[in-house]
Amino acid sequence: MTGGLLKQGTSKLGLVPYFIVLVWVQDGTGQTPHDDRDLSFWLSRGKAELDRSAFHDGESSLRRAIALDPHSGLGHLLLARALLGQLPLNLRLFPDSEGVLPKAEVEAKLAVELLPKDPKALCVLGIVESKTAIRAENPRETARHLNGAKAAFDRALAVDPNSIEAHRELARMVMDQAMWPILEARVQSGMAIGQKGPVQNAGLRHILQARYSASIEDGISHLRQVLVISPEHGPTMHELGGLVLLRANLRDDDASYSADIRAAEEWERRAVSLLPKRTATPPVVNPNVAIISGLVNSIPEDERSGSLVVTTPDAAEKRLISKIEPDYPAAAKQAGIQGEVVLNVTIGADGHVESSRVLSGPPLLIAAAQAAVAGWVYARLIVNGKASKWITNVQVSFVLPSK
Repeated sequence: MTGGLLKQGTSKLGLVPYFIVLVWVQDGTGQTPHDDRDLSFWLSRGKAELDRSAFHDGESSLRRAIALDPHSGLGHLLLARALLGQLPLNLRLFPDSEGVLPKAEVEAKLAVELLPKDPKALCVLGIVESKTAIRAENPRETARHLNGAKAAFDRALAVDPNSIEAHRELARMVMDQAMWPILEARVQSGMAIGQKGPVQNAGLRHILQARYSASIEDGISHLRQVLVISPEHGPTMHELGGLVLLRANLRDDDASYSADIRAAEEWERRAVSLLPKRTATPPVVNPNVAIISGLVNSIPEDERSGSLVVTTPDAAEKRLISKIEPDYPAAAKQAGIQGEVVLNVTIGADGHVESSRVLSGPPLLIAAAQAAVAGWVYARLIVNGKASKWITNVQVSFVLPSK
């Protein structure tokens, strides 16, 4: 709700009257007057909108702040975060169709230029570089951006060795780079979805060990350091379980594999135990953890013996015949929550969705996403002359209407 109020004063010379327009903004706690030219107001408002995942609104507010002060390092830092929040949760599965990442890169570089020793600014630049690496077109570009990301996070830790964000992001880089090659190796080894055990092809396994084992151990070390800094940090426990699960896939013996599986399950159990009891569906902090867990170790028993085909989201979208848009939950709309829900979906031989499992997304949006996807219909998938059951990941977007 917006209203207006005129406040009269005089200029610095004390001669020319001027008027400042004060507007009233309903922020959920009451009406508060502010000067439309107040930098601190727009920064605070933008940060509050980021905190409730209203990234588009946050972008608008922070651009107002930067218009007032183009040299506001905090403004550019927060704007970079607002733009990053608008990206798909997994850039390997879903493209940056809106071209948000290059805009985030500009803001992150400006933030570091203005705040060269701010660990948060350095972390934002590192996140931008790591996400750009995922979408790079060739190995040389990938390596360049990965090196840039690591350098930024290392600089952040040099300034603040207790930067939880830097430690976690370095571990996430490992997950992003190692997960898909390991999953592909399992498929190339002839392993069924959900089949337990390390990568069966010893040659592929040894190649992956040479490429990723040291990085995985380094990532695990960073996450353990977070738990030294903050022993009850549940999201880190969740991510630590994911990295240990990746390590299990590269083990050479069953005993080491089983020990890692037990450790991963224990970390996940501890992470879930820290969630508020009222949380019906625990949010997935890192969707990659859910993907590796789901495809490697958590497929329901009745599906493990069947012949399931894994289809990429792009290929699945081309087979989509009928799509139902989700109803926006009133509670989420009132709370200003928007974002994407990513589901792992099983499609039956008849093309109808049989089930879906949550990979990530705001809890208030999950039920609506699953209800909509349950009504989607795909063209039947024919494999070896027979209609086949198949799985894929889908993304359901919820965007608040523009004000």
